[in-house]
Amino acid sequence: MIVAIAGDHAGLVLWQVVADAVESAGHQALRLGPHDGKPVDYCKVLTLGGRVMGPAIAADMTRAFVNAQFSRSNVTPDGWARSSAWKGRDV
Repeated sequence: MIVAIAGDHAGLVLWQVVADAVESAGHQALRLGPHDGKPVDYCKVLTLGGRVMGPAIAADMTRAFVNAQFSRSNVTPDGWARSSAWKGRDV
């Protein structure tokens, strides 16, 4: 099995650990950036389950995803993005 592994610059330490674990289990790790530790914050990832939705829903979700605009208004000072469901909560 091929397992794609990616993350932002803060995840670079775990990136190699996860890749090693995948490979030690007999699978191939596909290492997707970053490779140099330079900041690459807020990369967009879309994961769709082929057994839980049909093609029309998948196409609609993909269009919504690629047309979405990132906003820093819901990002905390420590860099965590929080949805409106978290507003007012002390976490």
